[in-house]
Amino acid sequence: GLSEQSVVTFKITDSSDVGVQGQVVTFNLSTSLGGVSFERNNAVTQTTGTTDANGEVIVTVYSGTLPTPVRVTATFGNFIVLSDTLNVSSGIPVANRFNLYRSSAPCTGPTNVAGSECSIQIAAFDRFGNPVVDGTVVNVVTNCGGVGQDSASTPGSCVFGDTDFGRCEVQWVAPEGMKDANTCPDDSPVQVMGYTLGEESFDDDDADGYFSAGDSFQDKGEPFLDEDGMGYNIGDFFVDWNSSGLREDSTGNQSDPPGGTPLYNGTACQENQGDPAPMPGTDCSEDKIFVFDAVDPTQ
Repeated sequence: GLSEQSVVTFKITDSSDVGVQGQVVTFNLSTSLGGVSFERNNAVTQTTGTTDANGEVIVTVYSGTLPTPVRVTATFGNFIVLSDTLNVSSGIPVANRFNLYRSSAPCTGPTNVAGSECSIQIAAFDRFGNPVVDGTVVNVVTNCGGVGQDSASTPGSCVFGDTDFGRCEVQWVAPEGMKDANTCPDDSPVQVMGYTLGEESFDDDDADGYFSAGDSFQDKGEPFLDEDGMGYNIGDFFVDWNSSGLREDSTGNQSDPPGGTPLYNGTACQENQGDPAPMPGTDCSEDKIFVFDAVDPTQ
């Protein structure tokens, strides 16, 4: 849905392995699924190019909105050559596939003893179930003790690609003065919250890969740390996406129009696409949101 591109290069040489200039090559795509094309936002699956002084000719492939492998076929006279496989996926975390879990590994000691560590696994996948792109960063916060990633350059975060696909781990460290195994010194339950830029989830009822008017979706509020286990209350940490000074929940949050109908926020919002086509600013927005989840690492 991001309409990113890959540049593929082919080369024609003579019997002495010297590049041949001025030769016309025809290119075809192995699939057009989801709108994969040789032109951005146009359904072009065949094009031509002419080799340069080095015998090289390049072609650009633009991604569509559905996950698929795709190859470029280059034809020159009776010669046909296939490119390596390119892969299309969104790579953007989607709200309903972003989760924090207590790791199956035991904590290093009793959680009411200062310095004991518990591991938390964060899982993040795109709307097709593919892992998010390597390098995606999740910020983590907690209401007591400490949380972060061992040996990380930015210890208060978790970076995907360092461990298993679609997952990364952080450690929660117990503070002094815990009331019991899962109660902070201020009597609140232990919470660790992670958040990162992503998109809202939706039901693609017509399976066209886009958010269409009438598709249902889950509108997300701004991330917050539930410090007392009673939902958001004034004083709880929250991510003020729109700099309003207030935490917005559901309608009116982030990219939604104040006091209006909430919009779907995500890469599946495409102008003049879908059936019926969504109207930008009316039904959906391509703006990202913060997706988030929380867990008690002591339980």
